[in-house]
Amino acid sequence: MKTVREQIGDYVEQAAFNFDLAGLLCGVRVREDSPLECAGFDAEFACGYADFEHKIPFGTGDATHFASVSKLFVTAAVLRLAAGRRMDVNDRLTAYLPDFRMADERYRDITLRHILSHTSGIPDIEDYHWRDPETDGGALYRYAHSDEVRSLRLLWEPGTGRFKYSNIAFDVLGAALETVTGRSFERIMADFFFRPLGMANSTFLTPLRARGGPRLAKPHYKDAGNHLRVQDYFPYNRAHAPSSTLSSTLSDIKKWGDAWIDAAQSALPAQREHSAALPPQDALSRFDAESAALLHRELVAEALTPCADIPNSGEKIGLGWFIRKQNGRTLYGHEGADDGFRSSFWICPELGMQITVLANLDRAPVKKIGKRIFEILAGN
Repeated sequence: MKTVREQIGDYVEQAAFNFDLAGLLCGVRVREDSPLECAGFDAEFACGYADFEHKIPFGTGDATHFASVSKLFVTAAVLRLAAGRRMDVNDRLTAYLPDFRMADERYRDITLRHILSHTSGIPDIEDYHWRDPETDGGALYRYAHSDEVRSLRLLWEPGTGRFKYSNIAFDVLGAALETVTGRSFERIMADFFFRPLGMANSTFLTPLRARGGPRLAKPHYKDAGNHLRVQDYFPYNRAHAPSSTLSSTLSDIKKWGDAWIDAAQSALPAQREHSAALPPQDALSRFDAESAALLHRELVAEALTPCADIPNSGEKIGLGWFIRKQNGRTLYGHEGADDGFRSSFWICPELGMQITVLANLDRAPVKKIGKRIFEILAGN
């Protein structure tokens, strides 16, 4: 009988081969207090290439682009400020970004909750301008007040519960965070999360901070002949940092996952029933360097409570977090998809489990791979 490590290792190798991926990274952690037989299991897997053109192998310590997993950090920043009573998820966006405008007057009714749950009615981005990025400190604020955004009309009335994924909405919310804190978005993320959690190899300034850090994977695509090619640009634009530009490593993102598992086990009654040990203080209070508590249990529970259904998926959306059921368990997470990269990050607090799957190739089925790894860990 193969061990869990052997089963997952074999599957990762098979998935990389079967899906013809450039490279694949997977990180798994099951906490000691998990009810699973594999409690205490902690492993990272790498196969394929960080750079296929130069045949540079992927390593488990390499950094890669996490794309929309970035939005989970935006959510946490809003909740931190809400805990300090500097924001309220039920307040209108214009309370924090008073000079924000859209062509549709209904924008005045958009709240932070609407943005975090993708129910604001704001449409999605059509062109990220990856080939012509803005990289200065004013890029995000300019984008939120650009003609591109100001000319938009809402898809429907805010707050009707209708879901439409919107990167624009999260970028605008990032500009509001800058206004409230007086800091750049990237500094907010570093001050609030990366430094307190020891995430030394994480940044939203990808690839501006590439030197001196871990090796950064190259983005790949397949040409008309189905051959792997390195993308001639990196999907980075500081104007879209909140929606997209996180880069990190497997070891760093595990620290993020651990913090949220702590939070969920402390905050959600359904999770407490399955948790052998609870944090002795308010969830995520260790994040905070400036006030007594960062995220109270009530705010964490609210973030992980469904706000709307995701059409045709069986999933739901909370505040920033997607919610799904698998094998009778509840998982919370996010996918990421930008040119040349795919990411999948999910936690299952009741099992004390987190799974991260990363690929440096367009359309890589990282979520499918993560679901299979969950089944292996859960013994199915």
